[in-house]
Amino acid sequence: PAVFDDERLAQLQQVTTYRLSAWAAAIHMIEQRPWFGHGPASFAQRSQPHRQAVESAWRQRLDLPPNATLFTQAHQEYLQLAAECGLPALLALVVALVALGLGLLGVLIRGEGPPPLRCEALVLLALLAAGSVSALAWFPLQIPLTALILLLAAGRAWRLIIDAEGVP
Repeated sequence: PAVFDDERLAQLQQVTTYRLSAWAAAIHMIEQRPWFGHGPASFAQRSQPHRQAVESAWRQRLDLPPNATLFTQAHQEYLQLAAECGLPALLALVVALVALGLGLLGVLIRGEGPPPLRCEALVLLALLAAGSVSALAWFPLQIPLTALILLLAAGRAWRLIIDAEGVP
């Protein structure tokens, strides 16, 4: 039997702007190789057979966006990282993001340092939170400009946290 009725599947496809097939392919890739993934930058090449395997298992066609033949990104950074590099890599990223967020919150809550430093911590926290949330349905770390901005913000945030902790 089909997982969704045809009408519900069509609604899900539209709501997710046809990302459902990319997400399903990524999840299937993770299921196949959870520890080490399929290799960095392998999603574009390997997602099609996995999408087709999901379609066979679900007994339903997962549509691609109009005028598209395949997804080169999973349109979800976290799923793509796990599919390409494995669940341990995803766990490491999540731990780093949580530590970074908690560190910035600590700088804000403790209120140490001059007001411009706390203001900078707030801006960095907002920027990194926006990047983390946008990664749920997009691929900001695979676009050079947004990746540069987010990585510079993360680097500056780590330095700010270390300076606030008084670590030499």
